[in-house]
Amino acid sequence: SMVEMGALSEEKSLVEPQRPDEEVEGEEYASCEEVEWTPNLKLKRISETDVSELPVAYRSNSKKEGLALDYVANFERQYIDLYPYRAPLLLCPLNECGMPKFVCTTVRPTQLTYKQLYDYDKCAAFVADYVTYEPLELPSMLPRHMPSPTSVLKDQAGDCFDLSILLCSLLLGIGYDAYVVVGYAHKKTTRCDQTDRPAAYRASGPAAEGNGGQGSNRYKVQRRPPLESRFLKQQAAEVEVEAANEVAKAHHEAALLLPDEEDEEEMDELRGRRVHAWVLILAGKRELPDDFFVEPSTGVCHRLDESPPFYGVESIFNASNYWVNMQAKEKTSKELSWELSDTSCWEYVFVDSTGASSVDALTLEEGGEEGAEEADTSAHPIAAAPLAVVAAAAAAPAADGEEVVGPPIPRVGSQAALEKPAATVAVAVAVTSVGSAGEEAGVPVESNVGPENILDLPPSWVLKILLTPAQLESKCPGRTKEVPYHRGVLHKWAPYARADGMVSRLTVYHDNKRTQASEVIETFMQRKDRLHKRATNLQANEVVEEFLPGRPFGLRVHELVSGERRRLRFYPGARLDGLQLREETLGKKTIETYVGRDDRLVYRSVTFDPSSASQIVAGAKEAEPVIVKMAEKYARDPSIDAEADVAKRVYSVTAPGFIRALYQFGDGHVTASSRVYPKETWKPLVTLVDPFAKKPLDSALREDFQALVLAERECLQAFREQERQMKDILVKRRGEEAEHQLIISVYDTARSRQYLDADRKEDGASAAVMHDYLTPFLPTPKAGVALTLDRETSLKVRENCLKSLRDRLVERATIIQSRLDEENANLAKKTSTFSRNRDHADKQTEEEYERYCQSAMFRIQIIDERLKRHEKQALQKYEEMDSRLRAEPRMRALMH
Repeated sequence: SMVEMGALSEEKSLVEPQRPDEEVEGEEYASCEEVEWTPNLKLKRISETDVSELPVAYRSNSKKEGLALDYVANFERQYIDLYPYRAPLLLCPLNECGMPKFVCTTVRPTQLTYKQLYDYDKCAAFVADYVTYEPLELPSMLPRHMPSPTSVLKDQAGDCFDLSILLCSLLLGIGYDAYVVVGYAHKKTTRCDQTDRPAAYRASGPAAEGNGGQGSNRYKVQRRPPLESRFLKQQAAEVEVEAANEVAKAHHEAALLLPDEEDEEEMDELRGRRVHAWVLILAGKRELPDDFFVEPSTGVCHRLDESPPFYGVESIFNASNYWVNMQAKEKTSKELSWELSDTSCWEYVFVDSTGASSVDALTLEEGGEEGAEEADTSAHPIAAAPLAVVAAAAAAPAADGEEVVGPPIPRVGSQAALEKPAATVAVAVAVTSVGSAGEEAGVPVESNVGPENILDLPPSWVLKILLTPAQLESKCPGRTKEVPYHRGVLHKWAPYARADGMVSRLTVYHDNKRTQASEVIETFMQRKDRLHKRATNLQANEVVEEFLPGRPFGLRVHELVSGERRRLRFYPGARLDGLQLREETLGKKTIETYVGRDDRLVYRSVTFDPSSASQIVAGAKEAEPVIVKMAEKYARDPSIDAEADVAKRVYSVTAPGFIRALYQFGDGHVTASSRVYPKETWKPLVTLVDPFAKKPLDSALREDFQALVLAERECLQAFREQERQMKDILVKRRGEEAEHQLIISVYDTARSRQYLDADRKEDGASAAVMHDYLTPFLPTPKAGVALTLDRETSLKVRENCLKSLRDRLVERATIIQSRLDEENANLAKKTSTFSRNRDHADKQTEEEYERYCQSAMFRIQIIDERLKRHEKQALQKYEEMDSRLRAEPRMRALMH
């Protein structure tokens, strides 16, 4: 059986479908193949594979696999007879050991234990980055070898079929309804060429749009649409049309510099014949609302209604079955029906266990109602026999001269055969063979059935896909990757591959030749300063930095336009003052917005003198902005009357200054009350909404004015405090950029151990260096010159060293003496107090006094002995230091 399958594979590789009236085009086709031949390293890797190290399932086929291969070979023969002009099917390619394997068994559904690979988009991005894409050697021919997904992960290289099978295995493992699609694609798609895609292109599947993949709730109460002005809509539409025209004009000018993509595709000699494989994900599982394609070489998702870069589809398969496309070749992916249970659109290889069997279908078609009755009453025991015996007999032809007895079989090429699926015809031939063999032997068919003879899809021969944390972290071969786009280049790095923690950098260029950079977008990970993203607009001289939560002062976004504007956004929950946004127009105005404050402050602005703006922008030293006006806004407090609830306060600082207080709008009012207090003269201006309301008394106005003056001081103080804090933030940012620090996770044991060992080595090296007591007193030597001391310098060093020791000893003696004096003073004070009140003291007071005296005398005795001991040791230490200095080799000049 295996020899026959090998011969069949060799015969299949030599057969090239060619239409009878296209001999000339066939010659052109061969020349195109010769020109388009692209050698890859796949065959070299397979030839260098050590077969002895691979499992037995890789090097041989089990009996069940051989049975399935025989059945698939029979299916392929029937398919070729029925459709001689169609392209060959990818059914049994050779694996890395040279063994033919049914392609469905090469798919190994596996769920990896990583949260990062639980979504389809992240899986696709990982496969596209981790595995190096290699084009097919012959772009219009199916590959003869299909290595296992484990080998693809190990080699980190493969063609479109290798990447598609690996991605399909991962998607099936995490619950998606995924299939490998075999068809034809555009030239740039087959070459993984993304130079026609914008650099900022970000494809997203259906689950990332709208409501996050959740189906729309039709029972949800619809909100009333907001009132909109038709005039404003018309103006906005006109502005959009003008902007669209400008964008279209810019695109047209840019397109003139590049060859037309459609023309380039139409000029391709192999247009529509470039074989390619990609992944199809059907809706339903994992709450996906729509079907879409996934290109494994780039990780980009294409909706079916977005004209994906694919042509026709020959077949699809996954770990459960293989389906052949029976629909018209002219149909696009949007027009194709993806209902796999429809046999008029898709022809299956193996009978689905959840549907009707091929034998029953054939019986119903041949005999109509009579056939149905026979099937129900088991009139033909062969029809009820397991399909294992069917395929086993299919491989054993009848003896010469023997007549096959059984149901009528349509002649190959007849109209009846063309109307039946190939799998049905294959099963019909097998049923006939088994019927004759079983009846002649006189043995019941069921007696030949065993677990290894059951004809169903064998289990996958591939080992479980394993991925270590180090492999997942590496992301790319060599831990780095570069992807060119249209007017852009994307660089990727693995975590910890760079000292600054950068993991990606997208450079957008202004021209098609990618020589003039206009924007740089950098992404970081594991930064101690929590920096996540930095976008630099080189044309506008603007830098935007984004930070993750956990940073001091709660900084979230830092935007800077050099010499013009700075905007700081914060995480309000991480700050006590509730600061959310601080925007500085350098030298002109500063705006702060707040949320969640107890005093209901939501806005504060400070306006500066325009004359000082030029000095601030120019960066003049000691240039302080001159404050002209300050303003504060407050949210409405429902517990206070609107007439007493302040909405806004305006403080005019420059002379003649004033303070304006605006109050909240009352219910049903379109105006609000206000008060204006001039600072130089007492002429308050009070405006009341209610004309019948009484004007406040002068005393009440004066109290309100004093409160506003105090609020003005607090506003100025709060602004100065925010200024100081912002300066600290900017100074710290400059220090962080000067010295990058990365965070090592406690779960990253290998890297944590490496850094810990390095720290221990540094500590050991510093501890090995002996402390030099003369270093603080010796003169600083010149670079490259040995230090030598003359007598005068030696005497000075000796004097300074002894003086330092003497000062330390005297300081310690002073400390001990002060403690002794303090204890004596406390005891004397306690004794004096007790003597004055002794006549009125009770027994408990006398006992407490006696205990205190005993404790105090003990402490005084200890401190006194310590003082005497220190005085005695001080003289000894001084003499020892003098002797040590005289014996010091560097102080030899003292002896001369």
